[in-house]
Amino acid sequence: MSSPSPTVCRFVVRSTDGRRSSEWRVWTGKEGGEPKDDIYLAPSTQAVDFKINLHPASGHGQYGLSDALRAQVRPGDRHALSRWELTTEEMIPGWTPWYALQFPEQELVALPLTSSARQVVVDAPLAGTSLHVLVLVSGPGVALPPDVQEVAIALLARGNGGSVALVPLATPFDPASLADVDQPCSGLGGWAIPGLRGEPEPFGWIVDAGLEGTRRSTEYDSSRRSAQAATEFTLPDFPGVLVPWEEKPLEIDDRGLLCALLIVPAGGDARLYVDFRARCSHEHLASDARRLVEAARRGDLDRGWSELPGGDLWTGISNSRVLSELGGMTEDQWAVGPGDPEPDDGDPGA
Repeated sequence: MSSPSPTVCRFVVRSTDGRRSSEWRVWTGKEGGEPKDDIYLAPSTQAVDFKINLHPASGHGQYGLSDALRAQVRPGDRHALSRWELTTEEMIPGWTPWYALQFPEQELVALPLTSSARQVVVDAPLAGTSLHVLVLVSGPGVALPPDVQEVAIALLARGNGGSVALVPLATPFDPASLADVDQPCSGLGGWAIPGLRGEPEPFGWIVDAGLEGTRRSTEYDSSRRSAQAATEFTLPDFPGVLVPWEEKPLEIDDRGLLCALLIVPAGGDARLYVDFRARCSHEHLASDARRLVEAARRGDLDRGWSELPGGDLWTGISNSRVLSELGGMTEDQWAVGPGDPEPDDGDPGA
């Protein structure tokens, strides 16, 4: 067992061929500071924006925005993304599983490590299996069984004198369990966070009831699915070219609001970038994009258009429900799509 700090652990699951998981951080207080009873988990690159919160005082866990990001969104959007009751059932005597992170071996990605040397590198499981990292919580004076202590990743202090143990457990993995990535049913669905400031990495997370009824996040390779969707996707009626979302101009910050981005240059083909991570219907995308290109060519520009430094026109394609719920734009910043006479919860807007 290894832990860089009694209140903070950073770890990554890594295979022998160099593929890895997201680099995770679990903490019960500031590094070098006094421990608290609350427990927090987050991928290190996203901890500035959101985290998993486990609060023993209220008996609830929640997925929520960070304090810094919460201050930037509308007051009505400052609630947790989801809230649930923490289990009281012990997995081993004196230790209760409050969360589980699952890392399927097939979803690890070939990326260099970016965090400090104090990070704990956890060996990936065998092909066809996944590694669960269990967040086990105890009260004061409770020791881990010797066989569990021998394999534990870290043991963190709690403010009440108890501990948090991060324990790896290899289990069989059924790839069909990731079907919710494309068709969410038992999971919580997709999250979009306005003003996302974390460094992007090619990982996504799907949430379900998990192991032993404990809430669980399963990490998957989002870039592979995005690339596959882009390869299979065609819009024969669109008068331009389709471009991978990852190649969109860096100066355009979509803040998780867009289904697609359309750029119309003064000369040359229009370019349409489709974000296949977004849970958007593409049924009318070709016709809407075509009409927008035609409008731009004849100079019929509404408030939904902007101009890039080089003079190219651009507009985003989303829907009114997304824009309204996320609070990323006000009504004077977006316009109804050219094919939609009135705003509708399911219709695209530009």
